[in-house]
Amino acid sequence: MCAMKRWLSLLFVLVTLAAARGSRSTVEPSEPLSKQQYQQRLQALVWKDQIAAVPLYDDLVMGPRPQSECARKARAFHAKLETIVAKVEALSPPEDVADLQDEFLGAARESVDKVGEAVDDVEAGKLACGEQLNRAIYGLPSTGRAEQALSGIESKGYVIFGE
Repeated sequence: MCAMKRWLSLLFVLVTLAAARGSRSTVEPSEPLSKQQYQQRLQALVWKDQIAAVPLYDDLVMGPRPQSECARKARAFHAKLETIVAKVEALSPPEDVADLQDEFLGAARESVDKVGEAVDDVEAGKLACGEQLNRAIYGLPSTGRAEQALSGIESKGYVIFGE
């Protein structure tokens, strides 16, 4: 997968997982999924919901928009991510990756806080769609930590991005 496409996929997963408030411990306990079940469900969420969310993201960062349209689309993007993350958070990971998923979620929460602040700034007219918004949410420090956690999951033989 090319670096930019992988980054967009990582951003999508990072932001969607980051929108979760709370941790696995706040979700009704269930039996951990098997490796195959977990991998299949993650892949389905990544690929199905990425199709819906990535165009929203692209629309926000690819160019200027009227402020009211930018604010409306930014809030819609944020709402979509929160819906998706509820599905991901409900997954009970296999024991061998449970700690890595928790590390990922911790890093992701930091990023979603920044994305949420950016959406608030868009709504307040302090930030515009296009380059300004892209600079506000691209290259966040927590993205590196999330990438490490994902790499840890993949090093255990899980395929997240279909490679």
